[in-house]
Amino acid sequence: MKNFKRWIQVVSGGAIAILLLPVISPVQAQDAGGGDRFSPGILPLPDLDHHFQSDIASEAIPPEELPPPLENGVLFRMIERRPPLRERFPVQQVEVHLMEDGRMFVFQPNRGRSPMGQVEPAVLEQFKQLLQNPEFRTYNGTSWSNPHQEETGYVMTLSSASVTIQLEGQFPLAEALLPDSVVAVMNTFGYMLAYVAT
Repeated sequence: MKNFKRWIQVVSGGAIAILLLPVISPVQAQDAGGGDRFSPGILPLPDLDHHFQSDIASEAIPPEELPPPLENGVLFRMIERRPPLRERFPVQQVEVHLMEDGRMFVFQPNRGRSPMGQVEPAVLEQFKQLLQNPEFRTYNGTSWSNPHQEETGYVMTLSSASVTIQLEGQFPLAEALLPDSVVAVMNTFGYMLAYVAT
């Protein structure tokens, strides 16, 4: 269980930490019984949509790389593919599924499905709004990469019912490098990952 939590922290703090737009942020609230607790504070949706800068390349995802459609009940899916740890080892791949009701599950090869936690209803509703944004839908089938970086074998694919986008490589992305509608979805999903991992 400790190793599983450590992996979740790596995913939420590494792969998703490249997404820097603070659409939803933790705010401190006072409990009636004394002491402090952290709860998600929902900020207004950003003004959409800015265009990405030219130093990030975009292209269509090749048809053979498109993942299968989401299963019934799945709202959003992240597929993280990393290069093998050693030569001749298989490629590492992990999937995270966010269900329509806010439950999160992780799928790992040879380990099956494991529950991660439950996303708070208010956060889930805002995320659904972001997925329905028309600007976000215009980027369906788009892959982004850094042309100045050597190929790493790291690929992150994110899918809703109507949109699939992809990031190739593991590098920091400033807010201006991707369209706001895309960053909002990715960063909010990263926040939810971090929230259920705590």
